[in-house]
Amino acid sequence: MNKKYLAVLVASLAATSAFADDSTSVTLYGKIDTAIRYTTDNGTYSSSNKVVNPKTNTAMTSGAFSGSRVGIKGTENLGGGTSAVFVLENGFSPNDGTLNQGGRIFGRQAYIGLKDNVYGEVDVGRQYGVAYEFYGMFDPLQLGSFEENSWQAHVTGLRFDNTVKYSNSWTPQGLGTIGLALEYSVGGQAGNAGAGATSGINANYSGTGFQVGVIGQQSKDVAGNKMTLGGIGGNLDLGQMNIAPVKFFLNYMQAKREAGFAPSTSTTGGALSGTLMWNNSGNKLERTDKVTTVGLTYTVMPKLAFTVGYMQDSIKNIDSLANNGKLQSTYGALDYNLSPRTDVYFTVDHFKQSANAMNDANISDTFKTGGTSSRNGVAVGLRTRF
Repeated sequence: MNKKYLAVLVASLAATSAFADDSTSVTLYGKIDTAIRYTTDNGTYSSSNKVVNPKTNTAMTSGAFSGSRVGIKGTENLGGGTSAVFVLENGFSPNDGTLNQGGRIFGRQAYIGLKDNVYGEVDVGRQYGVAYEFYGMFDPLQLGSFEENSWQAHVTGLRFDNTVKYSNSWTPQGLGTIGLALEYSVGGQAGNAGAGATSGINANYSGTGFQVGVIGQQSKDVAGNKMTLGGIGGNLDLGQMNIAPVKFFLNYMQAKREAGFAPSTSTTGGALSGTLMWNNSGNKLERTDKVTTVGLTYTVMPKLAFTVGYMQDSIKNIDSLANNGKLQSTYGALDYNLSPRTDVYFTVDHFKQSANAMNDANISDTFKTGGTSSRNGVAVGLRTRF
């Protein structure tokens, strides 16, 4: 698989050298984010899914802020303000070089589209969902990479196959900027066009030093069971207002999963495969997740920033017994820029779950907290961009 990916990359770059002209631009880009991380209460699970040997752990892992990636993106000027665009983006684990996203070569993104300066952009292929992008606008870390600072993305799903997405922005004179993104992801299930389909809308408004937005999304599994969510968010940048070097973030989302809602896993090709969306499989009741995120970033000096955040999920009907539960994450990150492209950082985090939440298969599979209700983590990391 790695050899195949390398061959595609080399061939793409060779093609660029041979055919690029003044109207064409192709860019190789990427991020590498790696951390040394210490965590408490890590459980090792036996074949019977019982916790054995809970323990602390120190390991080299993917970083706190960004999934590591390498990609190729390009644009071709077609004239009249219209361009053809494409993105092919691979995800990998920097500590061992293995592919992420279930081993897909371009598992992070793989799409082609048309972009017009007036009418907006239409892209087709594997892309981020509009709800995930919404979180990126109103989350203190623009969605982190450790599970403890990014688990809310599993409520919405991250990326969707077979997606058509329209996006555009308008700047009426003196009225700020209005942004809109519409998504429709075809389920790709033979004989059942609706199975696995996702539709969504992300609308936002930006002014001087602030941004607000709303999100709506609905996904269907192979049996037609639905996950429906809606949310609001905002950020306030006092730095842009020349008040203080502080930016505040707030968002709230509510997601409902019908009884038995069951996305397919990994790269099976089933309905909602590869989205990493939490399920409600085996539950005879409708599950509701109410997720709140708050936080701020304080720029201590031009090269040094401190970020704190808190996330909470109040869950109703975790199981068929109508048990309720709660997830909570608190984190802090100190980030120092060595250059415009490279930074070093130190992070701490605390994750806590109620007793009933520990019985949720989504949570136990994600965190494996060794049979305890909480876990602490500390990490130092290095990130670069190219």
